[in-house]
Order: sequence, then structure tokens, then C-alpha cells
Amino acid sequence: FRARTASTHFVASLFAAQITGMRCMRSAAGMSFSNRLSDWLSHAFAVDTPEQQLTQEDVALLDRVAAMIVKRGLISPAVMFLETAKPLNFIGSQVLVFLNPIVTIVFSKWEMTHLSEVLEKRSSVDVLIAAIERADAERAHPSTDS
Repeated sequence: FRARTASTHFVASLFAAQITGMRCMRSAAGMSFSNRLSDWLSHAFAVDTPEQQLTQEDVALLDRVAAMIVKRGLISPAVMFLETAKPLNFIGSQVLVFLNPIVTIVFSKWEMTHLSEVLEKRSSVDVLIAAIERADAERAHPSTDS
């Protein structure tokens, strides 16, 4: 019973701190509490922020990873794994940090760090799957441009 009471007090104190913090923000920003709350809620569940959009450098790194996957003939297992693990992309990026000593055989330390940062972004898995499919199509039907 004590643990339940303590957790109830903890949650109530967090809520009170949030309300107090919002009141302080109201006076600092000159906005009413309801306007500040609606402004906060409008951004509370935003999925993609400008910081999470992929750069050209990010896409180039994902293309390199896709080329290695296609070169080794792991297209189907890689796409199946990426599709099933898509909701867990952040955890997967942290696994790369853990496996850094092993994976640096294939990638440089900078590429591993950059790859783990890229995979934290929500859209990176879709871009990687598209890059794998594009690299597979290019391997199957090489262009005669050269």
C-alpha cells in the first residue's frame, strides 16, 4: 500500500511541476495557459522534425550499405528483417553501437558512428529498403551507359 501511495504522490508531484512550469512559461512568453497547452500539444506527437530528415550524405551511406547487401546476395533476408524490425529502428541503431568492434571490419569507425545516427531516424529504414531494391535491379539489368 505504501508503494502505491508513494507512486501516486510522485505522479501528482510531476503533474504539479508540469503545470507550474507551464504557468512560468505563460508569464515569460505572454501567452495564456490554454494557448501554451494547445501549442505544446500540436507538436507533442510530431513524427518527423527537420533534424530527422536524411541528408545526401546519409543517403549515400545507405546506398553503400545496400550495395554491400546486394553484393553478398542477402537481399531477401535483409529486406524481410528490415520490414519486420522497422518499428525498432532506434534499438537497432544502438545494437550497432554495441557491435561496433565487429562491424568495423566492414566499415570505418566514422561510418559506423554515422550509420548508427542515420538509423535512429524514422525514414532511414524505408530509404535503405528502396536502395537495396534499386541496387538489386541495377545488378539484374545493368545499364549500357558506359
